[in-house]
Amino acid sequence: MKKDRIFWAIVFILGAIGLIFRAVKPDLAIFTLPIWKWLIGALLLNWLINNVVFGETLARHLDVFFPLALMYILIRPELAEWTNTPLDNMVQWWIVLLIAALLHMANHLILDLFRKPKGLHIIHGEVKEDHEDEEPQAQNNNRFSSSAVYLNATKESHYVMNRFGQQVVYFQNTDVENLPETMELKVDNAFGQTIIHVPSDWAVKNDVDSAMGNVTGRIRDTGKRTLHLVGKNRFGELLINQD
Repeated sequence: MKKDRIFWAIVFILGAIGLIFRAVKPDLAIFTLPIWKWLIGALLLNWLINNVVFGETLARHLDVFFPLALMYILIRPELAEWTNTPLDNMVQWWIVLLIAALLHMANHLILDLFRKPKGLHIIHGEVKEDHEDEEPQAQNNNRFSSSAVYLNATKESHYVMNRFGQQVVYFQNTDVENLPETMELKVDNAFGQTIIHVPSDWAVKNDVDSAMGNVTGRIRDTGKRTLHLVGKNRFGELLINQD
């Protein structure tokens, strides 16, 4: 998680420097390519390498379409000049972005089906240490749709995943006696919204790593039991509602 934060911090800093050059010295160039484009290109290359080399899943390793598309858009005028091609004959930027979006979605629709959380086996929302070749039940995984998940409050650990959709999480059996003092919920949210409805008398400890996304909602610091949120949020929203 610290690695991801440092990575995105470097991305934002280089992006800011690139925009400063774009505003102050737009014509300052190396090998006919403006300095600000070198810097933005370095960001995109870093993003590409980070996915290909350090991706946690096969789908993440193949997350190359958006970086490549943005690289093309960035240097499209220079490519036209270097290849002696009229700019109007170059592929339009919106077509390249649309192609990247479609390939990105197809990549995750297919390869996320084979995602195997290391060392975890999930039965009815419960996370257990088990063999790596076991899959979480599909009822806790949402892709390109809206769904509701009901988690058993008597269990100590749970897992939910959301991609390009909305997932609403509820807890049942909250009135059972002698519930575990702390429950861990691992959230994996990307390009979508995950809404977690938490009983009003519970405390919430939020350790979700959020990059290019946000975590909002009312959070109590104290309560008769604690819900510990872990996992990651990428380009999405995690909303916590205490009922």
